[in-house]
Amino acid sequence: MGMGYTFRCCGCGYELEAYMGGGFLLPSVTEKTIQELKSGKYGETAKNFFEENPDGTADCRNELFRCKKCGFLKVDMSLDLYKRKEGVSEPDYLFPDEDYFCKSMELDHICERCGSKMEKQNVDRFLKKVLDGKIRCPDCGGYLELGSLSNWD
Repeated sequence: MGMGYTFRCCGCGYELEAYMGGGFLLPSVTEKTIQELKSGKYGETAKNFFEENPDGTADCRNELFRCKKCGFLKVDMSLDLYKRKEGVSEPDYLFPDEDYFCKSMELDHICERCGSKMEKQNVDRFLKKVLDGKIRCPDCGGYLELGSLSNWD
């Protein structure tokens, strides 16, 4: 289950539909994405991680990212990489449960507008800033407003 948010700018009409978390397909998405990470589709850093940690996993839930430089917003998979803890039994699934895995690294997300590093947003804090009128539109510089909330799966 995940949460959906629609953020809008009244000044220019910019709109972002942000479906966060993971739905019922998360296990199959995680399995497919790990194979892509291992093959090098997401770069050498991830490929090397899985060569050194073949029983590792990745967090493939959707997260909100914001460019530090230009403010561009994007929803993308988290892609945090996790090592299996030593001495624990085999988990029944690949989700990075803290009983079985510990976070090892976060892959960089690069802004498609300006090429700068994007930063993962804490959704609760981001939402509060939107409601307080403190998040600027990445297109016109006006302020974003919350359009709607929803649950999805």
